[in-house]
Amino acid sequence: PEPARSGCVKAAQCRASARRMAPPPGAASEAPSPGNAMAEVRHRDLAPGPLLELCESALKAFNPLNSTLDSHLAAALSGQRTLSASDATFVRQALYGCVRYKAALKALITSFYYVNSATTSRGDYTKYLILSYLALFRLEELGLENFRKLVDSQAPEKMHVFLSFVFSKELLEKWVKDEWIKHFDLNFVEGTIIRDVERHAGAISDLCAEMSSRAFGLSQLREEASKQAGIPEVFAKPPTVPQPFNITPARPVRVPEPIAIVQQVKASPMPETLNQTSLSDLEEQRKVARERARADTMTKYNSNQHFKLHDTRDTLTKAVEDHEKRMAKLTEQRFTAKPVPDFDAKPAPVKLNAAAILREDAVYKKKQAQEASLLKAYEADLRDSTEFFEWQAARRKEDEAEKLRLVEQRRMESAASQQEARLATQRREEENQKLAAEMRDEGARGIETRKLTHIAEVEERRKRVCEVQETRDAPAIVRAKIERKN
Repeated sequence: PEPARSGCVKAAQCRASARRMAPPPGAASEAPSPGNAMAEVRHRDLAPGPLLELCESALKAFNPLNSTLDSHLAAALSGQRTLSASDATFVRQALYGCVRYKAALKALITSFYYVNSATTSRGDYTKYLILSYLALFRLEELGLENFRKLVDSQAPEKMHVFLSFVFSKELLEKWVKDEWIKHFDLNFVEGTIIRDVERHAGAISDLCAEMSSRAFGLSQLREEASKQAGIPEVFAKPPTVPQPFNITPARPVRVPEPIAIVQQVKASPMPETLNQTSLSDLEEQRKVARERARADTMTKYNSNQHFKLHDTRDTLTKAVEDHEKRMAKLTEQRFTAKPVPDFDAKPAPVKLNAAAILREDAVYKKKQAQEASLLKAYEADLRDSTEFFEWQAARRKEDEAEKLRLVEQRRMESAASQQEARLATQRREEENQKLAAEMRDEGARGIETRKLTHIAEVEERRKRVCEVQETRDAPAIVRAKIERKN
């Protein structure tokens, strides 16, 4: 049995004995001395809420890397001078249990947050951890009444969600049982933890209903309905009349005056050189420019100049020659094998050992047994079975020959099918090569067709350019003729 099991019972017994020893409310008592007053202040019991908060703060401040659990508890409780011995024992036992069953409690709280992520807060992690330890491992010793006091000291909506998950056998088996089996024995999980949860589920369901009523205000509605004989009171409320907001009106935006745009087209004066130049002069200038460009081009590129190309290195021929030289050296080395020895020239000595002698003796005895069995069969049946054995041996030889023939036939068929596959592969390759050649020819014809089409389009564009030039120069020609006539 674990030593920490009696902590909560001891705390409850200490509190009960303290209540029994306390005088009744109306009884007279002597005036306490200063020392007795200090003792009463020092041994005052905490309420369930502050007691749970003290356990939560102590567990949050514990760091196993800095101190042990005993030293941490001594340091944490040293500042609580008004804490009673039963409350100090409760805090110690709660922290001992949370640290001992940390892995199992962590698996439970992780699944609880996963299932109720929308209705729980991560800031209450330590509080849920302590309540889970008390509910699963110490509820039998703590008692439902004391556990109810701890639950009542917290927010009802949080406790309703927490108790609905912890005391639900289906949710524990679905989300937490597989993780608990990694840390505890299966019999302990099913026969102790889950069985205790199932046993207290009825009492906890009433507590959950009370938490739900307190959280969602159903109890007040039920009391009012019972006062009115089950008929709820309907309050008449006037409809809401919307009122406009008292908003300061915006100042009107001052629009600037539009800019006056002068819509007047001013043409440039006619150049004076327009009437001084004729089409013949422009044509002469173009001819002179073309002749000058042709002369410059011919001067720049002399017919005696040729392209200077770099000679390609023939590395393949040299590599082939080197390979042939190496192969020639290898083929010159002749290998002479030794002749096969004649094993029949000299008889090999055979030395019989005990095993060989026993084998020969066994063979001999087997032949004797076969002959004796033949004689017994002949005496019993008055028939010699030698002919049957000869016929059986002949049939076996025929079956073996037939099997060899079938094997040879399959081998020939396999060779023929292999030859047909090879011929089919060659035919496919030839067809592919022929198709590739046709596609190359078709591609070449397409390229040639595109070239001819491009040349025709260029000629057509040149003719169009000439026509446009003639059309553009026609007014000037007509103008020049008119001026000559005038």
